[in-house]
Amino acid sequence: SLGASGLITWGTPTYYLSGAFDDWGKLPLVRFWLNFYNPDDGIATSMKENDNFKDFVEVVEVRSLWRFTWLRAHGVYWHSKKVVRGIAERLLS
Repeated sequence: SLGASGLITWGTPTYYLSGAFDDWGKLPLVRFWLNFYNPDDGIATSMKENDNFKDFVEVVEVRSLWRFTWLRAHGVYWHSKKVVRGIAERLLS
């Protein structure tokens, strides 16, 4: 059975790191995985790219006006009301 905890990530490069494993990694023992993803962020992955995670991870797309620089796009999560609201709603559920 899955653990009582959940996993919340934003701007995660986890997909790139999964390639270090022959099976591309296993799903952690968590009740949910909420991932905030900015398509303009050159570091982040949506986690839908990994067949082991794609049907479990809930992805929330976060957009910014910082499309001209991926490093700026990577920092948008810290200032996003969408991220703050999404985390608060998940923790309250």
